Amino acid sequence: MNLLFCINQHYLSPFLVTLRSLARFPADYHVYIFHRDLDEKLQQHIQNTFPEMDFHFLTIQKEDLPYFPTTQRYPLEIYYRLYAAHFLPQHLDRILYLDADTLIIHSLETLYETPLGDHYFAGCTHIRRFLRKMNHLRLGNTKDVPYINTGVLLINLAKLRDISVAQDIENFMKRRKHLLLPDQDILSSLYGDHILLLNHFIYNLSDRILNIYNIEHPQQKRDLKWVSEHTVIIHFCGPHKPWQSSYHGRLKYFYDQLMNERKNG
Repeated sequence: MNLLFCINQHYLSPFLVTLRSLARFPADYHVYIFHRDLDEKLQQHIQNTFPEMDFHFLTIQKEDLPYFPTTQRYPLEIYYRLYAAHFLPQHLDRILYLDADTLIIHSLETLYETPLGDHYFAGCTHIRRFLRKMNHLRLGNTKDVPYINTGVLLINLAKLRDISVAQDIENFMKRRKHLLLPDQDILSSLYGDHILLLNHFIYNLSDRILNIYNIEHPQQKRDLKWVSEHTVIIHFCGPHKPWQSSYHGRLKYFYDQLMNERKNG
């Protein structure tokens, strides 16, 4: 199973937590890491922590990419995944990208084996119809396409190599100088009609999504038991994270559970 992460050293600790959650479900993992600041010592630490996984570290320099706007919340690393087909070895035909603030609570096998057909990506949307229309107008899209959360992406590398991704992105950036959620704006605008939609309750569940559903369905609420039985990937997207004392989302239960397993293990 090929997995991709794009991190910097400031996100190393959460990344190791994600890997720890993944390690509970043994498989033949080939983990590719795009980075620009993980020195040999940090790379060795990752390998030593998870010797059962096969790691590949690929250094991406700023000059390897065109100009992208960055902020403290949106560093350059968020764009790396868009160039997966360019930087990854040619023999890979698919890879599963995961943000380093995701938590795996069931095997990824079914997701990884999802038939992609001619789709470039498989992913989830966290946006409902009204906001999707707003994004459609904001980005000037000619088609009413889904707006994708890029924290979990099954990437069809074979298909992406048939198109000029780098040129598509460069042309888009010339037209659109101001982006709200940069990588999501780019991917949804360029390839929204080539994305296979997945169930976000199963493969990209956030506290916000869970809360909205339970407010709208008071007679059919989905509690933590439902999540533990059905959800595969929890995504702590947004500025607040479960390792912060200010985080009070219900899904923190699964983060704390993993931390307790580590403490007692």
